[in-house]
Amino acid sequence: MRRTVVAISHPSDEHLPFVQAHLAEPMIVIDQIAVIAGDHLAYELNGSGVTVVHKGRPIRNISGVWYRRPEQFSAETLPVPSAFRDFSSEALREFSLLLRTRFAAARWVSDVFAIRRAEDKVLQLEQAAKLGFKTLPTLVSSSAEAARSFIKTHRSVVAKPLNVPFFEQNQQVHGFYTTRVTGKTDLSGLHVAPCIFQVAIDPVADIRVTVVGNDVFAAVIHEHDPDAVKAVRDWRIGYYHGGIQIDAFDLPAKIVDLCRQHVKALGLQFGAIDLVLDKKGTFWFLENNPNGQWAFVEEETGQPIGNTLAKLLSR
Repeated sequence: MRRTVVAISHPSDEHLPFVQAHLAEPMIVIDQIAVIAGDHLAYELNGSGVTVVHKGRPIRNISGVWYRRPEQFSAETLPVPSAFRDFSSEALREFSLLLRTRFAAARWVSDVFAIRRAEDKVLQLEQAAKLGFKTLPTLVSSSAEAARSFIKTHRSVVAKPLNVPFFEQNQQVHGFYTTRVTGKTDLSGLHVAPCIFQVAIDPVADIRVTVVGNDVFAAVIHEHDPDAVKAVRDWRIGYYHGGIQIDAFDLPAKIVDLCRQHVKALGLQFGAIDLVLDKKGTFWFLENNPNGQWAFVEEETGQPIGNTLAKLLSR
């Protein structure tokens, strides 16, 4: 009997088709948000163990589980009286979390607990330095005084958020991007939103490295107008506004191996690593996104990331 792949995600995720196209059997997509709309999800315990039942059908013969950024519940949107929203939200959250320990015989890309641990940006930098990556002086703090001292000590500094940088206000999406800061920057709210301060360099290029198992794909990101927003050092602005060019890139073998080691050291099967290349030819490690985006890289470069991920999940 052929084995198939489970994706814990939402059906509209643009990454799913890049993997589905290379699977012998249809992918089973479990969308925890769809439970609210009536999708049947259950965990049946019997003498032989636990069976996950999805839309009335037991899920068996799974080779791989792709934990791909499932949508989170929002108490405000639940169709229950306001007095019961917190109770309902917690029940749904705990119900969906039961998936984390299912399909023990399958390969997880990646293990949920490893992903949560690997999201620690301080741990990422610490591990990168131990492996031999070049890392930049960094401060993570809630203290405006400590931040001002760090900014004063270094010639050029950027600040970036610890968590997801986007938020919605008045039905518009806004973002906290990696931004240059100075001694005049207002840091009065830092105690309620701690962030990362890091020495800034003027890079020749941003490098996005996608690691899938033992396979490594590197791409260089060029901004069409890098001086358009001089205070911001974040290629994502250009990406969202069509202002970047992405090409395949040949990384030195040593850096390829370091990227592979970093993903494995964090207990992951996948990682989207951000590096910057300076004018002296040095590659600096910024971060490793344990569940980062990669479809845009495959679209622009043709690198077979989706096919490689499908093979890893089907193995």
